[in-house]
Amino acid sequence: MKLQLYPFLAANVSDVLFLRKLVKVLVFLTMPIEASSNDISQQIEYLWGLKSSITHSNTIAVVMSLLESPLENLEHEALTEDDWKLVQLVLTLVRNILAIQDISLQQKAGESASQFLSLRDRFLELLFP
Repeated sequence: MKLQLYPFLAANVSDVLFLRKLVKVLVFLTMPIEASSNDISQQIEYLWGLKSSITHSNTIAVVMSLLESPLENLEHEALTEDDWKLVQLVLTLVRNILAIQDISLQQKAGESASQFLSLRDRFLELLFP
């Protein structure tokens, strides 16, 4: 599954409330898989699809830009509770995306493991250019 996230973000880049809600949705969509879940291999594929969509667009740049105001407020010692919640939300999304590491047996058999490792590396390059 591949989501086209960037058009939603680009069309609403100045609407912080919308972007915040979209990041909340992304956080829930990227939550780690519980060991007791059904069809874990399909869920792993879904998570890698999300990671690919986020990595191959400017999505993470837009999401990280949400931190600009809270970080300015932090610098001026004026960080609000809403600022703190937004920072936590963005960091949770980044954590969830970084936690997408597992490769299902089907993916290993399909010789796509190197593509996933490349995707993982590309996401890290976006975070730390």
